[in-house]
Amino acid sequence: RVGLAATAGSGLPVTFAVVAGPGQIAGGTNLTFTADGSVFVVASQTGNVNYLAAPDVTQRVTVLKIQAQITLTNLNHVYDGNVKTATVTTVPAGLSYSAVYGLSADPPSNAGSYALMVSINDTNYTGQATGTFTIAKANQTITNFPAVGEQNVTNTVGLAAQASSGLEVVFAVQSGP
Repeated sequence: RVGLAATAGSGLPVTFAVVAGPGQIAGGTNLTFTADGSVFVVASQTGNVNYLAAPDVTQRVTVLKIQAQITLTNLNHVYDGNVKTATVTTVPAGLSYSAVYGLSADPPSNAGSYALMVSINDTNYTGQATGTFTIAKANQTITNFPAVGEQNVTNTVGLAAQASSGLEVVFAVQSGP
């Protein structure tokens, strides 16, 4: 809120009006704002029986959004198949924001590194923060793979095993003829 004051050479009272922009006059002399942008205020004095009306004077007021603080935490996760998100804290608290992970507004679930950009969506505040959001690959183990004893050259041995991830197990010979 901005208190307005002006004087006319006649000493008669001056009135104020917003002629354009995101502002309004409250209480006759207080200029308030509803958003950022340019507000044009006109000061008028209509005169009386002894004085002609004074020429209107218009002033431009530039209204800026307030810079908000954004803190990004909880940026590192391990893959488990579920969607993961960063924790976003704003000062002042509770401001609306949008987050983009890589090129998507949808939070990721797959392992990888994602460029994270958070932007404030508020009438009175602005701000951006960036970080790297990471979902690390999960560990896995191979189970149900019994030892294979000595075999004759003519034997064929069926191999079977399971991975804790549910992925296919691939077999390869590491040594031997």
